[in-house]
Amino acid sequence: MDEFCRNVGLAINGRFAGRPMIPATDAKQRPTLRRGARGEWVERLQAKLELNVNGIFGPLTEAAVRQYQRDEGLVADGIVGPLTRATLID
Repeated sequence: MDEFCRNVGLAINGRFAGRPMIPATDAKQRPTLRRGARGEWVERLQAKLELNVNGIFGPLTEAAVRQYQRDEGLVADGIVGPLTRATLID
């Protein structure tokens, strides 16, 4: 709670930067995957999660990613950025 209050105070004064944004690509130029993404990387993700592989990151893929993230102790945001990718796809 102390950290929250400190961050609110910083935000009010315009000094809180917040959490860093998830980059659009990682260091190897692989895309961040989230709902609406399509293509080969989504197919790889779906195969790893043992889902129906259709290359479309829809609600079922997002739900599976969130469950995977919870199981691995990651932030369950349903987005496959560098941290999730490192434990799942690589």
